[in-house]
Parts: sequence; C-alpha cells; structure tokens
Amino acid sequence: MRALARKANRVNRSNGGGRSPPCARFSWMRRRWCPFLLFLPLAGVIVVVAVTATQSLWSPPEDAADSMGWNPQSSVLTSLSQPLKPARPTFEMPEQASETQRRSAQLRDKSFEVAERLVDAFPDCPESHHVLGTVHQRYRNEVGAVQLWERCLQLDPEFADAFYSLGRLAFTKGDYATAESHLRRAMELEPRSATIPLQLAETLMPLGQFTDAAAVLETFVRYHPDSAEGWVRLGQAYQQAGDAQNAKRCHLQAIERDPEQLDAYYGAGLALQKLGETQQAAEYLEKFRTFRSQQPRMAPELSPERGDLLRMEITLTNTYMLAGEIHGRHGDAAGTERNWRAAAEFDAEHRESRFRLAELYHHVGRYDQALRFFREYCELEPDNPGAWLSLGVLAVRSRQFQEAEAALRRAIELAPEQAKAYAVLAQIRMLPDRDPEEAVALARRAVELAPSAEHFYILGTARWHAGQTAAAREDLAQAIKLEPGNREYREAYAHLLQEP
Repeated sequence: MRALARKANRVNRSNGGGRSPPCARFSWMRRRWCPFLLFLPLAGVIVVVAVTATQSLWSPPEDAADSMGWNPQSSVLTSLSQPLKPARPTFEMPEQASETQRRSAQLRDKSFEVAERLVDAFPDCPESHHVLGTVHQRYRNEVGAVQLWERCLQLDPEFADAFYSLGRLAFTKGDYATAESHLRRAMELEPRSATIPLQLAETLMPLGQFTDAAAVLETFVRYHPDSAEGWVRLGQAYQQAGDAQNAKRCHLQAIERDPEQLDAYYGAGLALQKLGETQQAAEYLEKFRTFRSQQPRMAPELSPERGDLLRMEITLTNTYMLAGEIHGRHGDAAGTERNWRAAAEFDAEHRESRFRLAELYHHVGRYDQALRFFREYCELEPDNPGAWLSLGVLAVRSRQFQEAEAALRRAIELAPEQAKAYAVLAQIRMLPDRDPEEAVALARRAVELAPSAEHFYILGTARWHAGQTAAAREDLAQAIKLEPGNREYREAYAHLLQEP
C-alpha cells in the first residue's frame, strides 16, 4: 500500500469539505514498578463527548437549496429514530475497465460501507451522519451530503461541523452569502476552531468585506498565535483593506514564526512599498525571490485518474479513523480497535492510526500490541522526541529495559530540555547491575529542568541507591514540601530516617 500520509499534501486538502469531529480520548492507568520508583505515565487520550438529539427547524435559503438540487421539504419527513442513508451515486463501469478504475470502484464501495455501517450503529448521532455526508460529497452527491448534514442539525441544532460543511459547499459553488451565513453560525459555536475562521475569512474576501475578514482573523490569531498561515492571511486582509501598517505587522509576525513562509516575505515587501520604506521593501522582495528559486521542483503532477484514486484512498483512511473515534465516544472499544486497525492495515505508513492504537492498547493493558505500534510509529517519525519518549515509557512498563533505555536516550538527543526523559531514564539506571551514579546525574538534570515534587522524589531515590542517604533525605524533604499530602513520599522519607 502506498504511503498515503506522505502523498496527502499533493492532492486537494478539502477531501470532502467536512472537519473531523473531536477526537476520542483514552486515559492512562497509573501503576508503580518499584517501591521507591515513581513511574511516569503518558497523558491519556479519550474525552467523552455527549450529544443531545433534538429536532431543528433549520433549512438552507431557498436559492441555495435550488442550486444544490435539493427539496428542503422532502428530507425532514424521515423519522429521526431511523438512520438516514441516501442512495449511493451510481457509476457505470466500462466493459474494458482499467486496473485503476476497478480499484477506484472498490475504494468507493468500501468508504460507503464503513460510513453506512457507522450510521446504522449510531442512528441518533450527528457525527455519524456527518461522516457519511462527507463521503457522499467526496463522490459528488451533493444532494445526499446536504440531506445528511441537515439531519445532523435536526439531531443537534448546535452541531458546528454541519454548518461548516454546508458553508464550505456553498463557497465552492460561489454562493458566498450563504457560505457566510453558515460559517458565521459555525464560528459562533466554535470560536476557537483552527479551521472555521480561516474559511470564513476566505469567504468574506470575494464579498469585499476586507475589514470583517481582518476582524475574524484577529480572533483566530488570538487563539492560535503560532499559526504562520493565520498571520499571513490576516496581513493579506489588511493589505486588501488598504491598511499597510497592519499588513506589515502581520506579515512580519508570520516570518518570525516561520522563516520559510514565502507569502509573508512577499506581503511584507508590498506593505513596506506602500509605506514608502523602499530599501527594506526591496530586501524582503529579494528574499522572496531567492527563497522561491531555492524551492525544490514540484513532483510531476499525477494524471487526473491517478490523482482521484489517491484522494479515494485518503478518504477511506479518514473514514476508518473517524469511525473509530465515534465508536470510542460511545464506549465501544472493540469498534474503535477494528476501524483503527483497518486504517493501519490499509496504509502501511499511516501515522495517526498507529499512535492511536498504541495508546488504546496501553490503556487496556495489552502492552505487547502497544509496543508494536509505538515501534512502527517511531519508524515513521524518527525525529519526533515525543514518539521516542512514549516508546521508552511503555517499554519500561513492559520491562523491556534495554529498548526503553535506547528510546529515552534518543528522545534526549532530539530534545535535550525534555525533563521527563531524564527522569524515566534515571529510574532505569538505578536498577540492579546498572549505574546509580549516572542515575543521580540524570535525576539532577530533571530537577534542574523541572523542579517538581516528583523529580525531587526520583532524585532522592537515586541518591539512596547510590548510598547518599543524607542527600536523599534532603531531596525527599523537598518533595514533601512541594506535595505535603503525598503519602508515598512521606513513607519513603520515614524509611530513610531509620537508616544510619
């Protein structure tokens, strides 16, 4: 199977027009592996989202409904207790079909199968209908997509994803007024979204509402100050509004966050020209030309048939992942596992499925499986210090100490200021037949980077293993000072007081 994750940036990122619903999250279980060693578990990842099913009187404007070929009176009659599954779009397979055409048909059918099975399992869930709507839109059945997103709003009138998807669909059809209406409602419901404000601002620009677009993007960068793309778009909005001073400010902010952001250099150069700062403008425009000439040549474009096949593959992988999240939100861990494993098996280089599976298996205590997928994730993300830290912590829990040590040293190599890696590695080095003196040095470094009660406790434990009892007492006393209610710290301290 091709590496879909790497190829995704070569195709249209819209891929169906909808945003992913909130991710399912699974919390870790905390266990100790040595009386004097406090293990550092990873953060967990399931957040349970409650969805209230209510009926809505929502319908799109008549002109939008007509342009989409949808009769708003027809879709509200179906009982909300039954899943809504519009007819799949039909495609005629040529008698002499190519391998690509046959593969496309298989991918299309599988995507619909996964999404329809999800709606059958959760007929009163707006997220499940939203996923199926996204698949219908991907396969150019806009009528079915709108019906499904309208069902989402019947089930939950405040389901922002449906408003967002309807707004994006209207935008692609050039109906900017309708798009604005839906997207403004979506932003009211999710003002901190990482996608809605960008789409709303893009919609306002063709309407000539440059000042409004800038106001929307100011909200966006307030919540996402490290987004270079957000700062560039805000600078462009100010540029269109004739505010060169603010355009300059925003483009320079974008460069500060991403020195390789080409559009920011160009925008800064234009703003500086308008402000009469010609020498500085020339410098930024020259940097823009230089950086653009240094950009690697684009890979040859895929043929339309191959490009569409790639998008179908991405659609299926995303559908598996969303289905897994929704099963998890409804407490069905088996359904989550089934769908995420299907995504991992379908795409041998899909990172998210492997990371999610590793977390899921860790949560339920299936450590061998968790290790397998964390190893695969690290192979795909060799320069990600968090991935190696996760692998190291899990390997400790599985008592694979040699593997854990190698993973943690790699994490430290990639991120030398990562206190947790030093703390976990210190616990390994104070095991029998290892080096307690090195454990002390590692634990001391963890305390220097993050002087928490936990790290003082680990340092005290390391010093106790190294025979430095007096110093160990001082460290445990500091841990108790920082966390006076911790029973484990107090018991360890009492034990040390009895030693000479």
